[in-house]
Amino acid sequence: MIIYLELIWLLNFIIDYMILTLTQSLTRQFTKQSKLLIASFMSSSFVPLYLIYPNELDHLWVKVLISIFMILLAFGYRNLKVFTKLIAVLYFTTFTMGGGLLATHFLMNQSASPTHPANNYGGLINWMFVAVSFPFVFIFTKKRMDEHKYEKFQYDQTYKVKMEWNEKVIDSIGYVDSGNHMHDPITNQPVIICDPMILNQWFSLNDMDKIKSLDINGSDSIDALYAFPFLRIVPYQVVGGSSKFMFVFKIDRLSIFVEDNPIIIKKTLVGMEFDQFHNDQNYHCLLHPKLIESNSSTQTRSEDIS
Repeated sequence: MIIYLELIWLLNFIIDYMILTLTQSLTRQFTKQSKLLIASFMSSSFVPLYLIYPNELDHLWVKVLISIFMILLAFGYRNLKVFTKLIAVLYFTTFTMGGGLLATHFLMNQSASPTHPANNYGGLINWMFVAVSFPFVFIFTKKRMDEHKYEKFQYDQTYKVKMEWNEKVIDSIGYVDSGNHMHDPITNQPVIICDPMILNQWFSLNDMDKIKSLDINGSDSIDALYAFPFLRIVPYQVVGGSSKFMFVFKIDRLSIFVEDNPIIIKKTLVGMEFDQFHNDQNYHCLLHPKLIESNSSTQTRSEDIS
């Protein structure tokens, strides 16, 4: 049996570096790239020793010590909590990517037998498969983890909301948009923005089409205020600094449920957005950050300013 030691060491070095990079990304721990490279080099250097002394080094405690050694070289020691988190994420990443490789291998090589896993250890074909497959597994895993972090962040910024207007009560999900600084320039009231999923429950399709077809920047805006006297026109700035206008109206009551405690705001301004906010339709209302003032107790704010 031919063992390509240089190839095995090189692939282990690259794999260790990718795993440490992914661990850094998931834990958001700052470290220099040079430390990641040094840790990867040192940990992969155990591979020749493992092949020479398999009986002495093929123990769980040896592998745990190597993992601890990798983390200390790559990230150092800050405190026990951070160190434990790094170790846990390192193993999670290793098992995730290793499982992906194993599944891909048996999917593509149906004749492989799990009862003879070591027949071709170090074989050129097997290590070429690892070399080609591992970057794809790494990219897929990192992409899914990044998406998970983004989705978790979005979930942490979403709240159940209840809106009451025109004798209709609508339950939906609101997203606290830190970029939403829209407010009425006269009353300084913050404005929340709702998409058609909510607006269609308050307005008929005919009224929605009429409002949507109006030129808010032209003379049609005056006609709209006559046809729909409850509407207001509020200016706002888009990216780039240019100004636009949006139709808004005042609802009777808005309830935002923060940890099951409702923040109740009376007479809230609602902006009309005619396109869906999110492809996944996870939320249909953009909340103004100033509306989230407390999550510890029920509170009511009255902003009935005409």
